[in-house]
Amino acid sequence: MPIFVMMPFKEEFAVIRASVREAANRAKVECVWADEITEAGQISDQIVAEIRRSWACIADVTGQNSNVAWEIGYAQALGKPVMTIAQSALDLFFDLKDQRTIVYSRDNLSRTLVQHLTTWLERLRWSQPSVPPEDLVGTVGHEKTSLVLGAKRIADTPYGFFDLIARAKVHVFLAAQNHFFFVERPERAEQLRTELLQFLNVSKSRRVDIMLCDETADYAVRTWQYVTAERYAKDLNLAASFFRDLVAWAAATPDITGRLTIRQVSFVPMSVTFIDPEAGDGFLVLTPNGYEERNIVRPCFVISRSRNDDIFQQYWAAYYQRFNDPLGEARG
Repeated sequence: MPIFVMMPFKEEFAVIRASVREAANRAKVECVWADEITEAGQISDQIVAEIRRSWACIADVTGQNSNVAWEIGYAQALGKPVMTIAQSALDLFFDLKDQRTIVYSRDNLSRTLVQHLTTWLERLRWSQPSVPPEDLVGTVGHEKTSLVLGAKRIADTPYGFFDLIARAKVHVFLAAQNHFFFVERPERAEQLRTELLQFLNVSKSRRVDIMLCDETADYAVRTWQYVTAERYAKDLNLAASFFRDLVAWAAATPDITGRLTIRQVSFVPMSVTFIDPEAGDGFLVLTPNGYEERNIVRPCFVISRSRNDDIFQQYWAAYYQRFNDPLGEARG
């Protein structure tokens, strides 16, 4: 994931931008500026998205730019590490005066900015968590698991799901009530299709398995409409239709035929995503169903197999059985 850089869009900052880029190159990290984003869309929305996607930020507060101030506040609210840089200590906002800052001189950027920033970025890179931490924060109360992370808001980030697909090496396994989160907006559905295609195209050994609740299972529909939302049946039909179309699309695409499969079962008890479950560095994501309004602010959890193999294995064994064994449902 990249480092997001916040600074005024002015020509006088071009040499500063070049110095930040030089430090990033030395530290072998990627930096992103808002005015370098090429995708269509509103700049303000893209800035928010990039801050969420980044694993740290650099902010030049020279001149006390109000936009930079807002972006710093947003990044800090998300728990992102922020390194402030400035040409003078007088440029620091009141709330930043006690924060570590690199005060640089335009007359000697190599020594006063590039060197210090490179050191910070290198330390940050080595301390980066091994799980994709898009908008993730540490949780407490899970003493039996040595690595459990929870997403702050599902609305802000679908638990880093697309990052997880991008990092997967062999196998993505989804098990959920209806995956409606991915089809409630057309752009999410298209992004899921794109990410899955990119994942499968890398190697013919890769595969995607999806366990989906059967929309004809009256028991499941009645149960979940009672405990979640009245529109559950409608949401489930939309999602089931989308994923059936996805299978048909995969079947008609020669290079990925047979490597994207869906099994519909009468009841899926929990929303789960496994990434490379057979590998030693696999990830397990537990999440509430995204279509339920009150779940917008509920956390979800990411468990690393390399740190919590016993817990990971218990979940994987249960879902593997349900997906592959015709009697798995009957045995619970």
